Amino acid sequence: MKQTCIRTICCFFLALFLCGTAVAADTPAWGSVQEGTAILVLPETEGDKFTCQIGNISAEIESVTSLSDLDTPVETIILIDNSFSIQKDQRPVIKELLNDLIANRLAGERYTIATISDQVNYLCSDELEYAALKSLVDNIEFKDQRTQLTDGLYHVLEALQQSDEGTLRRLLIIADGVDNKQVGYTQSELSTLIKEVGYPIYTVGCTNKSASATDELQNLFALSRLTSGNSYYLPEVQNTMDIVSGVISWNGSVRVKIRLPEEICDGMPKMVRVVSGDGAKTYLLELNMPLAELQEPVETPEPLPERVADPEPEPEPEPEKSFSWGIPVISILTVAAGIAVVVLLRKKQQGNRIEESPNVKPPLETPAATEVLSGSKELSGETEGIWNSQPSTRVILQNLDQPSHKIEVVLKGELLVGRDGSVCQVVLTEPSVARKQCRIFQQGSWTMISNLSQSNVTKLDGHPVIEDCELLSGSTLQMGRLRMRVEII
Repeated sequence: MKQTCIRTICCFFLALFLCGTAVAADTPAWGSVQEGTAILVLPETEGDKFTCQIGNISAEIESVTSLSDLDTPVETIILIDNSFSIQKDQRPVIKELLNDLIANRLAGERYTIATISDQVNYLCSDELEYAALKSLVDNIEFKDQRTQLTDGLYHVLEALQQSDEGTLRRLLIIADGVDNKQVGYTQSELSTLIKEVGYPIYTVGCTNKSASATDELQNLFALSRLTSGNSYYLPEVQNTMDIVSGVISWNGSVRVKIRLPEEICDGMPKMVRVVSGDGAKTYLLELNMPLAELQEPVETPEPLPERVADPEPEPEPEPEKSFSWGIPVISILTVAAGIAVVVLLRKKQQGNRIEESPNVKPPLETPAATEVLSGSKELSGETEGIWNSQPSTRVILQNLDQPSHKIEVVLKGELLVGRDGSVCQVVLTEPSVARKQCRIFQQGSWTMISNLSQSNVTKLDGHPVIEDCELLSGSTLQMGRLRMRVEII
């Protein structure tokens, strides 16, 4: 009897411990720091009441918004291995999976689709329209090429990290494994970057018939284990909607904006803990805090002692005034002398005047007129260039999101556009623009454009610039997140 009671008590405390552990379990979340605000996306959450603690300091929650209520709720990036190593019978299944995914997108969700060979080839960037996405998916071609997924994925994540604006991004990778090579970025470097950005990564492994198939597939699935994403082995998937359901599980999330207290903005990583109002869910993640600007205390000068006014001296008695003839006489003599000097000077000038010769040449004409073009070499500053007014082609680039930002340059031969001020004639400070983004040049009487960025393809009127094409007035250029209207005069 005694042993039974002891066993019952032990079972009770064990059950209580397990229940407490389940409640305290952490739920995956994603977060980003934008200046003095932390932006968190919390999946599978109901209600709008949360408490937040950063380190040991309580933080104020500014707003809670469902993703479906945002203009851009999420960005989905799809990377596809389109080499011949993907088996023929699985290629239609991949396209079916992608069509199911875009059919279940959120309103305002943006898609970026790229294929990976020895470089990243973007098919579209920030695309919203279903018809355009479906056409791209249906026309994906599989080619005889090598796939370097480690390098390609590293470049994609690096570009996403530089253009982070606090919007959740999720990645879907379809491949038959991760390459294990000796050059380029290592798997360790890739893993470190994945943990830094924290985006959920979903991996779909295809049949691999190489000798190292097991290792390559395990390396692929390990990418999902580093994040809150899932991995799938395509030959074992009965219905592509099973994969779609996993990827869109974040669609029911909320975005929480948290005001960062000044005392924790020290540039160091801090643990952020958010608990739902009913205490059922706890979200825990580490974020790097911004570094607050230190302001030197302003010293208040001590007030000067009040100055005691000196006593005014008593006025001295004025002497009695008497009339004097001296001042009027001196004034009359001074005026007369001035008149005499003026008369003498005029006579001297008339005597020394020399008539102009009719053979004197007129002064040289002023140089040819020049034209001042107001513009900006960098989008954030203002400069002026002076060019000869001879006929020439002028290119005007106007930021569609900030129309007051305009660049006007004279096109003489060619000019490079990008972030690298050491080689580019037009420098754009937007982080999502490549160091060398594109080249604008003259070919006969045509103005042409060519893309220079492999990781972030320039788009002309919504279409990627694959080869040299004509640049017309009124066209729209998209370079990263920057959209610019083109005028050619």
